[in-house]
Amino acid sequence: MRAFATALAWGAALAALSSPAAPAGFDYQHQVGLVVVERIGSPYLIIPNADVAPGTAVSIVDLSHPVKVVSGTVGKALPSPCPAAQNSMKTGTCYTVSVPPDARLHWGPHIAVLAPSDKFTLQPTGAEADLEGSGPSITFRVCAKKEGLQFTVWRGSPLTGKRVWHLYYDLGFKVDTTCLPEDTR
Repeated sequence: MRAFATALAWGAALAALSSPAAPAGFDYQHQVGLVVVERIGSPYLIIPNADVAPGTAVSIVDLSHPVKVVSGTVGKALPSPCPAAQNSMKTGTCYTVSVPPDARLHWGPHIAVLAPSDKFTLQPTGAEADLEGSGPSITFRVCAKKEGLQFTVWRGSPLTGKRVWHLYYDLGFKVDTTCLPEDTR
């Protein structure tokens, strides 16, 4: 009986190896984070992914007005947490980020996506991305809530599509709430 079970296990393993692999989907939990731009110093990436290789493309979605997407490149992982990690992602890894000198990112946090900027387009309603290769566009939103900012990524239109990623960034002071109930569902 043991020989039969072993043969069955080997057969299943070989079948799995010879089957065509399912297409890898976009992993929002490990490929989306925040780039924080401080008033002094370089921007840095906070993301729950300790395996981002230096040189990886990162697109920074600046939802200030006017909305823009800036191309960047991930640098080295930092040995200690980013200062802003305490405000958002305590388990994230911090990386340096290079952006073009003329990028003119607003200071503060921005959604960061580990994908090249050619996946993004600017529409009258904001930035959209084709991260999954088919289906509805991916859209981005930020709103104010209590003492911070709620960043969200949606499959389809914000608030009516499916929310696929979110992160609350604590500013440490009260703000006027602009979030709607749909932002936090």
